[in-house]
Amino acid sequence: MEEFITVRSFDLPTDLAIVRLKVEEAGIEYQVADELTVQTNNFISNAVGGVKLQVRKSDYARANELFESLGYPEGKIKPSLVDKLLSDPAIQRRLKYVFIGFLAVIVLLVALVLAS
Repeated sequence: MEEFITVRSFDLPTDLAIVRLKVEEAGIEYQVADELTVQTNNFISNAVGGVKLQVRKSDYARANELFESLGYPEGKIKPSLVDKLLSDPAIQRRLKYVFIGFLAVIVLLVALVLAS
């Protein structure tokens, strides 16, 4: 049995939906890995490498050409806005301060509840 290999990965299963139809139209046999894992918890998509569209090794070149023609270059598909924002060091610092402020408010609320 021929091995399946990953052609592209997507952050969310919805990003895969239209492309999956194009792969089916081209008659390329495929399978999808980690779709249910990411559907269950979208926040772990990056940890598992996203939702992976895999094709047979012999169909890889044809599938790769199909993706290129659809505007999906090889490698990670368009980084999401969240990925872009979180990669900015200035925003990372601000988020750290927001998180510390949030924790301070929680501690203050807990202290007020316990004092009453």
